[in-house]
Amino acid sequence: MRFLYKFPTQVLGKTSLQNLLLTAFVLQVIAVVGLVGNLSFKNGQRAVNDLAERLQTQIAERLYLQLKTYLQTPHLLNQVNQNVIEESLPKASLDEFESLLLNQMQSFEIVPYTAWGNQKGKYVGIDRLRDGRLHIEVVNDPSHPKYYTYTVNSQGQRGKLVQVTPYYDPRTRPWYKEAVQKGKAAWSPVYIWFNQKEMAIDAVLPVYDQKRNLIGVLDTPLKLSRISDYLKYIPISKSGQIFILDRSGLLVASSDSYQPFSMAPGGKLQRLKASESKNPLVRSTARYLTANSNKLTNTDLPQRLAFNQDRQRYFVDIHPFRDSWGIDWLIVAVIPEVDFMEDIYATTRTTVLLCVLALLVAVIIGIFTTRWIAKPIQRLNASAKHIANGEWDKTVEELGRSDEIGELAKSFNSMAVELQKSFAEMQDLNAALSASERQLHQFLEAVPVGVIVHNSTSKISYANQTAQHLLGNIISDATSEELVKFYQLYRGDRPYPTEELPMMRALKGETVIVDDLSLHQDGKVLHLEVRATPIREDCGNIAYAIVAFTDISDRRRAEQEIRELNQSLERRVSDRTAELEAVNKELEAFSYSVSHDLRAPLRQIDGFSQILLSRYTDKLDDRGENYLQRICGNIQQMGELIDGLLALSRVNRSELQRTEVNLSQLATEIAAKLQETQPERQIEWAIAPEIIVSGDARLLGVLLENLLNNAWKYTANQTQPRIEFNVLHQENGQVVYFVRDNGAGFNMNYADKLFVAFGRLHSPAEFPGTGIGLATVQRVVHRHRGQIWAEGKVGEGATFYFTL
Repeated sequence: MRFLYKFPTQVLGKTSLQNLLLTAFVLQVIAVVGLVGNLSFKNGQRAVNDLAERLQTQIAERLYLQLKTYLQTPHLLNQVNQNVIEESLPKASLDEFESLLLNQMQSFEIVPYTAWGNQKGKYVGIDRLRDGRLHIEVVNDPSHPKYYTYTVNSQGQRGKLVQVTPYYDPRTRPWYKEAVQKGKAAWSPVYIWFNQKEMAIDAVLPVYDQKRNLIGVLDTPLKLSRISDYLKYIPISKSGQIFILDRSGLLVASSDSYQPFSMAPGGKLQRLKASESKNPLVRSTARYLTANSNKLTNTDLPQRLAFNQDRQRYFVDIHPFRDSWGIDWLIVAVIPEVDFMEDIYATTRTTVLLCVLALLVAVIIGIFTTRWIAKPIQRLNASAKHIANGEWDKTVEELGRSDEIGELAKSFNSMAVELQKSFAEMQDLNAALSASERQLHQFLEAVPVGVIVHNSTSKISYANQTAQHLLGNIISDATSEELVKFYQLYRGDRPYPTEELPMMRALKGETVIVDDLSLHQDGKVLHLEVRATPIREDCGNIAYAIVAFTDISDRRRAEQEIRELNQSLERRVSDRTAELEAVNKELEAFSYSVSHDLRAPLRQIDGFSQILLSRYTDKLDDRGENYLQRICGNIQQMGELIDGLLALSRVNRSELQRTEVNLSQLATEIAAKLQETQPERQIEWAIAPEIIVSGDARLLGVLLENLLNNAWKYTANQTQPRIEFNVLHQENGQVVYFVRDNGAGFNMNYADKLFVAFGRLHSPAEFPGTGIGLATVQRVVHRHRGQIWAEGKVGEGATFYFTL
């Protein structure tokens, strides 16, 4: 450090102040100008990287969501059609399927095509043209499988015959074979449409009868050109591109105007690899990814890459896209860096020119400024030497300036007078300080706790009377090790570690409070609570440690008595827990008996009853058949009772897993499922948004499902049914949740029977049920330490309130 100070002094000590200031000023300006220019360019590049990253991420996320919605729609349509077929059209004619598919196409406007092909070779499909018109495509006679295409007239029926294709057997098509092979909802491989020059992928779903015999296959293809059309309208940089490819590198869609397939020898269309695309940016990016094959095959998370080609840098963002039906694609967005750098280069040039101009102006100003500063300082220097020699009557001659240097001259003139006054005041302060020290000593002697002051070497500098009374003899020159031995300081049954003593930790800068230190003297043990605080000098160094301590032996004895009481309580709780575990085991044994011992004979009775109904119906009269059907109905009701009992048992036995639960979302999902069971019912749902609670998500789902099922069931006879789920905020701060309906209601005189297992206020003929649901609801509420009650009136509905 001395060398660093002496070297510039020796080199620059003979240089005039004026030249030194000018040189330093110019060098600083040059350094700042260069640094600003370099930082401007670097920040511009960093901003480009950040902008490209954010743009690619936003584009990929937006495309991911759009693609997910677009690809879910055909499977949803297939599922809806399957439900209708299995419930209403298992043996329907082709015309009925045609009417079904036509109605569905009018509801699902995003779907371009949907079809049905059965095991006999018959086929019907509805095609949506780009202008929105619909065509009906039919194969009526499998023995002469001609593919007829009709328009759709204004009445929604077949119109004019547009085209006849010589041969089409749906059973030979890839989508049909894929569905039969998978045996469930799936995607077909990407293929070229048989009578159109574009690629497609089919959402297929096989439909079976009750004996698992294949009836046919539902097919809803998507034209991948629609994805390409959407990619073209996504805003990206001037020359950036977005494309989608599968794991093998074949193109699925892209934002350019080129087709993702090519003409093979013989006139056959074949899919095109991304590395062979006609678009140079797509082609070069795909070749980079192919060269690094792990970028294609091992990409399970979004990746951001960059590569250089032809002295150009490109930013690449890869997002994997998968769904549960078999799609495994990669969404790739590539943006050239040059799209952003043109403005950066122009801005950098302007910044450099402005910096050079600022440098010239700063040099000129610096020359005049240094001259203006240096001359008055030289005059002040001469006057300062007189004052330094103690010549207080020497003053600085008037400079004629009112700035800082002028003020400095005036300060020199008043300095001698002020110093003389300071000497006199210092004597008064010393006397006051002595008086303050005496008062402080009296205060410390009067406090009812022991106080010891240790210096920086850990030796005792001061101890008040209380400390002397508790410790006895005070050894002022003892080391910390000697203090531990002399005063027999212990932690538990072992000597207190020297380095962990409160005063040692305070000398290291800690503020310490401990209550684990005990003092052993004359066969007695004193338990002490100690607080140690460091005292620092103005420079920050620790000069002392103040240790204050008090006798807490009485408190320790009280704590020991409390611990013994707690141990006694723990033993009683343990015994009670053992009793509860025994009860739970009995409940588990009962659940097992219900699940196995009761279900087995019920299944046998139901099985033989079904055999009698299916094989011997012609040998039974109407009364016998009615008896069998009543047996089957009672068996089903008994199964529902068993399920209710098991559900009630699981509510009691399952461990409570508390999380944040959105009750509004759960209620909305349950309402949607109920509506799907009877879509013809028109119910007004009033579900308050964002009702969020803390609780077990599974149990709260059981609670809402039972309450909303009851409301759905008991509003079945209403012409304008309404079901509401909302919340009340009471004046005492309690939150009350409720489910209200305008259904059958109940007599409040019987409200105490609502939550009793198997207790029902309506006959099964009026409203079917087991009588377990509300008992289960009550158990869930009690598990959450809440309350539940109900209000109702016959014919006007019911309201169930609960707290959590």
